[in-house]
Amino acid sequence: MSAQPISDGELVELFACLEGRDRVALAVSGGADSLALMHLVARWRGLKGPTAPKPIVLTVDHGLRRASAAEADYVAQQACGLGFEHRLLRWEGEKPRSNLQAAARAARYDLMADHCHVAGITALVTAHHLEDQAETVLMRLGRGSGVDGLSAMAEAGSWAGIDLLRPLLDLGKVRLTATLKAAGVDWIDDPSNRNERFERVRVRRALGRLEALGITPDRLALTARRMRRARVALDAAASELLERAVELGPAGDCRIARDALLGAPDEIALRALVRMLIAAGGGAVLPRLAKVERLLTLLKDDEDRSRTLSGCRIEAMGSMIAIFRESGRDGLPEMRLTPGSSGVWDRRFLVRAPRALSGPVDVRALTREGYAHVRALSGTPIDLPSRVAGTLAAFWRQDEVLAVPSLGYHAGLIGAEDAESVVARDCSATFVNARILGDNSDPSSLIRSS
Repeated sequence: MSAQPISDGELVELFACLEGRDRVALAVSGGADSLALMHLVARWRGLKGPTAPKPIVLTVDHGLRRASAAEADYVAQQACGLGFEHRLLRWEGEKPRSNLQAAARAARYDLMADHCHVAGITALVTAHHLEDQAETVLMRLGRGSGVDGLSAMAEAGSWAGIDLLRPLLDLGKVRLTATLKAAGVDWIDDPSNRNERFERVRVRRALGRLEALGITPDRLALTARRMRRARVALDAAASELLERAVELGPAGDCRIARDALLGAPDEIALRALVRMLIAAGGGAVLPRLAKVERLLTLLKDDEDRSRTLSGCRIEAMGSMIAIFRESGRDGLPEMRLTPGSSGVWDRRFLVRAPRALSGPVDVRALTREGYAHVRALSGTPIDLPSRVAGTLAAFWRQDEVLAVPSLGYHAGLIGAEDAESVVARDCSATFVNARILGDNSDPSSLIRSS
């Protein structure tokens, strides 16, 4: 029996997660899954009428294949035919030689999250489906994952402060392709999906052989759902611990009461540590579960030693354990903003430059030297350790610190204000990862199991 296209009657429940939002972004590459998502959302909007959120379609050109530009054009044509706005985002710069798929995935989500922040969009919708879920379970099983890894992808998660929604997780790919065929819509086959250099491709082919043993995508997805149920309960306990025991600083630094962390059951303490590492570090380097387990053991055994993990430094500060971003060997990123523009810096801060600025500014780390200079000149009352303050987002013009919004500092505080320093008051830097500490927004889905 052939797979049935997705009916209108299924759409209301499928896209209930989009209700009440003004705008959403759809991640569409041109493959069957994401094109089906776009066409299904269009049908759902037709049923809902004017109360449905207005989508914008985002396509990322990774610049890895010659055909990618033409594929992006095809998506744009399809989107425009449905009355949707389309934006092409390009992954610029040198590409890594190893772990290419992981780097491309991170770059893709960074670009889309950045665009969502700039456009005032709170949710990004992806087309992950049943087989994607089953493959993820198998890959994580092969790495010795625990509850978090085997729960695979959740229906709702987050990336750099943007909600990630996956409404198609319980639908098989054959139904998505059947839906496109019924609508007369062609799709693009990415040749990398057949390249066995990549782990997911090898797992996909192995899954076909495992079905003879009863290990089917449906059964694996069922395992993921049951693991997610356990994870929700564990995350709720971790949320309670974080709510009562963590202080969040202006640099996105987290300080947790030592007794509260080390007195919690290990599973809860591990989850709290993971959330703090991802929030403070911006997820630049995702934590391996085995390394977080090792960190917790060391924290119990050695109270004073400073350590690093996942782009963060972990230090004892009296009765507290502090986790904050570290600069690393290569330093923190730099971003140029033109007047009136904005973007996400270091996956931690949404930064905006006021329109009235006379020219572009650079957003980069304040640095210890910059912090010492600012404090000496302005006498700022905020007293942060210099190694923490040095990781704050600062607005620079050449070698001058124009503004450090998280400290309430702008250049006009130094002396007589000119027009530019008055405008600098409106430079802003908003920490986007606070929600990772405050709710069950699935940061644990980013853990690298080992």
